[in-house]
Amino acid sequence: MPYQRWRQPNGDFRQDLGTLAVGILVIVVIGYFLFHGYLETSNNQSVPASNSNDVNLPNTNDLNNNSNDPNSPNYSPQISPSGNITMNIGSENNALTSGYWILYVSDGTSQQLSVTAQDYAFLQTLIQNDSKGSSSVTIFLIDNGLIHQYNISKEIYSIITNIAAIKARSSNASSNNSSSTPDSSANPSSSLSSDKPANSSADPSSDSSSSTPNTTPAKTSISETMKISNPSTSGFIVTLNPALNGLAPNNFTLQNSSGNPVSISNATTSDNGTTYTISAVLSAGQTYTFTAAYPGYTFGTPQNIEIK
Repeated sequence: MPYQRWRQPNGDFRQDLGTLAVGILVIVVIGYFLFHGYLETSNNQSVPASNSNDVNLPNTNDLNNNSNDPNSPNYSPQISPSGNITMNIGSENNALTSGYWILYVSDGTSQQLSVTAQDYAFLQTLIQNDSKGSSSVTIFLIDNGLIHQYNISKEIYSIITNIAAIKARSSNASSNNSSSTPDSSANPSSSLSSDKPANSSADPSSDSSSSTPNTTPAKTSISETMKISNPSTSGFIVTLNPALNGLAPNNFTLQNSSGNPVSISNATTSDNGTTYTISAVLSAGQTYTFTAAYPGYTFGTPQNIEIK
């Protein structure tokens, strides 16, 4: 019986169904392999820095007025994932392949912050505990060349920026201290005068026994040379080089031959500390030992004084 027009034979219809089923199966298998590889790539957020030359950070240059910065009034809740800020770890940033680092965006520019192992572990703990927070900022944590990408809340982002500010302030303070150290070799005379006690306008002979010199520690130690002259039973004269003004009786020590201390009643100078007249009751035929002491100065070995 001939086929009617536009009517397909039964055998051909079954053959078309089989072809359609085979085509659907092929499409499903191809789609499985494609999406399976994509899911594995998206789930693995860690790559070795040695195998990756470019690390892309989110771009904030195209956002309105640094809208990604949580401290900005125009802060937007999410950084654009299609950013083009690139950190070249393979060539220019070889230091990132060792140690612990944080890569983040601040004021539209990428920043890299070196941290200790303790700080790194602290941040990881915060990120894990803040899983319910609003993930609004993307950062990268680098552990000895292994890069981890995290979406963090703006509270944790604020902690990172505060750590960076503290480290910068500490570094600036250290550099300022090193640059402000005075060069004492440039003007030795000014350094010497700054270490000497200030001259008193009052008569030293009137209150030298009751006043004490300035005891502020000197920055450098100055060597003094002592010379004894004119010994007598009432005292002697000591010459200092260089001159040191403002010394009092308690800056001098006098002992007899038995090692017993001898009281010094007065110590006066009339030439701004070049010579001092030491007043004490001494015995003829005795040998005495005389020393001096003042902060920041050394007076050499004790002087022997023989009273004839």
